[in-house]
Amino acid sequence: VGAEGRFSQTRVKAGLEGDAPKDSENFDVIWCRLPAPPELVKTGTSQMYIGDRTFSFALVTPDGDASIGWMIDKGNFTTYKKVGENEWFEQLVKLVPDRMAEHMREHRSEIKHTLLNVICFNIAKWWKPGLVLIGDAAHPMSPAAGQGITMAFRDAIALTNSIAPLLLKHASAAEIDAACAAFQVERSKEIDLVQGIQRKMSGVMMQ
Repeated sequence: VGAEGRFSQTRVKAGLEGDAPKDSENFDVIWCRLPAPPELVKTGTSQMYIGDRTFSFALVTPDGDASIGWMIDKGNFTTYKKVGENEWFEQLVKLVPDRMAEHMREHRSEIKHTLLNVICFNIAKWWKPGLVLIGDAAHPMSPAAGQGITMAFRDAIALTNSIAPLLLKHASAAEIDAACAAFQVERSKEIDLVQGIQRKMSGVMMQ
């Protein structure tokens, strides 16, 4: 079972990658992690900051830090880096309220950031004899509405229900492969639906 996420090497090495698009979405996300502002911890809420064709949101992580996600037009991070190493940070600080901006500047040296190259697709075939993919390995989800982990868990449950009885009765390899094919048919309907909703959501939000 290949379950190692959107950049699955199992998918690649099994030849299941096919013609999956690599830039199917029009936005990327810069994720930042830093010590949480006291007011964010105190209220226990998340915050959203709206800009021109962009927005950002901040929330408290389970271990008490703050996580800030900034949605930008795809490719803009490269543009910011060409202007200067800190240009992306300066653009983000302009988007947030003054108190948050002040907090971010105070903790600039502690901020860790990563770029999430947003991809969202559903490969044509999730399985081959002896192998099946689940979660983002089979269908990378957009971060819109945070459905990736939910879809992966639902895949795992559906796959277990499909093949566990066969494994217990020592079914043939052909029967197990047929169950994997049926599992994909079952799950693809919901994946296509949710990915369609995610694209609509991100399209509206980026306007």
